[in-house]
Amino acid sequence: MGRSCRCRLALQVACVLILFLMPIRAWAATTVPIYRMYNTITSEHLYTRSKTEYTSCGRGAYFDWRQEGVAWEAPATSSLPVFRLYNARSGDHHYTTSVGERDFLIAHHGWRSEGVAFYSASKDDTSAIPLFRLYNGGLRRGQHHYTASAAERDLLVARHGWRSEGIGWYGYMSIQAAPVPATPSTSGALHVKGSQLMDERGNPVQLRGLSTHGLAWFPAYVNDACFGQLRRDWGANVVRLALYTQEYGGYCSGGDQAYLRELVCQGVRYATANDLYVIIDWHILSDGNPLTHASEAKAFFSQMSRTFASHTNVLYEICNEPNGATTWADIKSYASQVIPVIRANDPDAVILVGTPTWSQEVDKAAEDPLHYDNVMYTLHFYAATHRDELRDRLKRVLRDGLPVFVSEFGICGASGNGAIDEASANAWVSVLADHQVSWCMWSLCNKAESASAIRSDCTKTSGFVQKDLTQSGRWLVGVLKGGILTGDG
Repeated sequence: MGRSCRCRLALQVACVLILFLMPIRAWAATTVPIYRMYNTITSEHLYTRSKTEYTSCGRGAYFDWRQEGVAWEAPATSSLPVFRLYNARSGDHHYTTSVGERDFLIAHHGWRSEGVAFYSASKDDTSAIPLFRLYNGGLRRGQHHYTASAAERDLLVARHGWRSEGIGWYGYMSIQAAPVPATPSTSGALHVKGSQLMDERGNPVQLRGLSTHGLAWFPAYVNDACFGQLRRDWGANVVRLALYTQEYGGYCSGGDQAYLRELVCQGVRYATANDLYVIIDWHILSDGNPLTHASEAKAFFSQMSRTFASHTNVLYEICNEPNGATTWADIKSYASQVIPVIRANDPDAVILVGTPTWSQEVDKAAEDPLHYDNVMYTLHFYAATHRDELRDRLKRVLRDGLPVFVSEFGICGASGNGAIDEASANAWVSVLADHQVSWCMWSLCNKAESASAIRSDCTKTSGFVQKDLTQSGRWLVGVLKGGILTGDG
């Protein structure tokens, strides 16, 4: 044997000894992310360790895959494989750790083996978490679903006809795994308890997303592909539809009311199709006092709440930014007229109410709140203008039990333009995360101002990549996803 061969043999023996002597838990701790996708046409969830498969799945005649992020972490390898099967007749995938189940489905029910999908952790591993298995016989030819969330499991069982089949296998909840955001399909109808927005089962939720600019001026962004990208690629779970009232072309100042109402309805439909919560925003601004157009507001919200009474994903924002000499007493008088109109059609919908001075004086609402259930009070900020003083005000009212929703903010100055202050914006987002306060950033458009998410020279209305975004847009995607958009156009 030559010297080089002996050296290679010695190295191989050394490597074997290292692996043999390595602590078992340290070896098992190597994990890989398992990505989760949802097909809006077939209602199937797909799970894969392949980032290529996750990012390459898209839309076709019989499929429409939406990315839902990292569902859990799996061991890079173990003695417990999870097998993946495919049934061409149903177009469904199935996952099991059972060799017997795998072989029976292949032999008798037309399934085809796709090999080992990923691996299970040991149930004796104290850091492992269970992956729950559910079955729904009412979906096509019957479907299985797998989730690390006990809350999602319980909601599907209680509300959507699924049956629990116990624990399928085990994985890890890693710091790399971004939590799946609350969505209408997983969290159901929302309600308010104390200062917190809650899901159908009583778990706190935080909505995070983006507001449109004025629908009359930037209607093209209200489209299925755009809202799908907000949900699928950016990680948003709410979109706000800003319907201006007074400005040129606004709903109460010469705008085509029938067209604008239909645009709002289209926005709700696109949001619903893409599993987003949606805010219908009566966007008062230059009119200052919401009482100015109270009669129009009552007629509008009567129609909207009647149209969407059966929807569990719609929130109503009844006055965007009261300002000027408008008092909290004025706003209460207005709210006391509009809220009953909504409640007549939708008794439980969450309603957002603006506060004085461009929705900054939430302390006035805390001193004299409205006596309605499922009401939240809005606070708006622009990070380069509003810093510690307004953040401290928010913290005080939250401690006092006031439910607050930040339905609009920007990372620039209060004018919507000028310099950007990411340090202040990050401080704001940290406070909102600590208290699970929901938010929407302004705005989804290509207007030539700092607050816009889309560059003014970008004419796209969907399919955005990193170079299409402004600094505000890139910051938003970074906060929503913990990263930036991939691709260069």
